[in-house]
Amino acid sequence: QIESFRRKGVIVMVENLVRLKNTLMNVETKGNSTVIMADCIRFIDQMVEAYSAEKNVHAETAEN
Repeated sequence: QIESFRRKGVIVMVENLVRLKNTLMNVETKGNSTVIMADCIRFIDQMVEAYSAEKNVHAETAEN
């Protein structure tokens, strides 16, 4: 049951990160702000990948 709760938490985190990324991609930037925004979006992508990998590990653990 705890594992299921963790898996749901990870899924919610991934969904929230994707929403944040989509919101940031709609923000208009100029100059150096564009570089900073691009760095933020790349960081969010990395977090999504990390949490997605964790979600897969939890799913495999639950199956075994």
